[in-house]
Amino acid sequence: MRTPAFSAPLIADVLLHEWEDYTFPPHTAAYAAARPLAMAALAAALGQVAYRRPADLALDLEDIRATLRRARSFGLGCATDAGPGRATRLVPAAVAACQRAHLGPPPAGPPVVALLALASHPAAELEMDELSELVETLQATLGSDVEITFWHGGEAVLPPVAVQLWLLLGYG
Repeated sequence: MRTPAFSAPLIADVLLHEWEDYTFPPHTAAYAAARPLAMAALAAALGQVAYRRPADLALDLEDIRATLRRARSFGLGCATDAGPGRATRLVPAAVAACQRAHLGPPPAGPPVVALLALASHPAAELEMDELSELVETLQATLGSDVEITFWHGGEAVLPPVAVQLWLLLGYG
């Protein structure tokens, strides 16, 4: 049986090995326990925002690579919310998810780089004031010095009022 050329788990494995080759993280017992969680989160993110519709690939893999290259450690998480105030609630939920799927040494400070991928149902696009609120909440949470790369796309599988936030945080 032939392996698909582009599969989210395969690309996640490649990206994770590239990051490990670049940063040489300490392979402790804690690292061994955290690696499968980070791998699963990375594969899920790729499957949701990069490979669900390969013909409409909007999130560039080079953005993910660039974020990981600047990171001595990283966290990746996702949050979905709906209704009034959803933009404000997404950030703390995604940051908490990043902490659960963190790989590498514990952060010594705030993240230096963040990749922000937002998806909303095409029938209920994210409003500009919600986007501003989300970015302001993110900067208040992470610090104003964090470099943010941003992507937004429509995702018909989400409920019509929901917004999904994938957040990749890189720590220096």
